[in-house]
Amino acid sequence: MAKDASALREIRTRLGLSQAGCATALGVALETFRTWDAGRRPTPEAIVSEARAISQDLQGHSIMQGRLRLLAPLLGIEWAF
Repeated sequence: MAKDASALREIRTRLGLSQAGCATALGVALETFRTWDAGRRPTPEAIVSEARAISQDLQGHSIMQGRLRLLAPLLGIEWAF
């Protein structure tokens, strides 16, 4: 449990995302994400894998492009790069 929580939090902080931003990017409720991020509940492996995939996808792109990609759905716009 702690390993997954640490991995999820490490990915989130490396990307410079808030809990809310990361929850949105992963398509989960904020309160659910917070329990995983804090280590109060085990993070499903599929979520950890998705967070890693997002992180890898953003490698090679600027931080700003990555953040815009994650924020676009919140703003109701399409983002392609």
